[in-house]
Amino acid sequence: MDTKKITRIVFTVLTILLGILLIVLGFKEAAVDTSVPQDENAFDHMILTIPGIVILLDSAVYFFRDRLFRSPAKFIFGNAGMVFLTGVILEIVYFQFIYYGLSRPQYKLTIPAVLIILVYTAATMIISAIFEITRRATSA
Repeated sequence: MDTKKITRIVFTVLTILLGILLIVLGFKEAAVDTSVPQDENAFDHMILTIPGIVILLDSAVYFFRDRLFRSPAKFIFGNAGMVFLTGVILEIVYFQFIYYGLSRPQYKLTIPAVLIILVYTAATMIISAIFEITRRATSA
């Protein structure tokens, strides 16, 4: 088996595990204390569950890296852009349409959601750079 393929598989599996871990922690933290206000549950889902779903969806990008991107820079910035856009869309759809509903929109949650996704986007850029460094080191 090619070392580039092994690297892709390893990073795909690690990203899937990280996404599942964040989703599980998000639901676990949201269910810890029932005496807290409803906004605390929303914050737990905002900071853990939704980014976990985004990272789980992003795991396929590592496996199909050679088909989607030609250069390492395009991969790092393209992957970060996809994570940011997907995360913002999922956060807004979840909180504006599903969690609170259209009858009580919570526009005040949009800015924290974007900031949280921005942090996860920066982490994705770092992980993507480590992936490219590892990929280049194992193929040489």
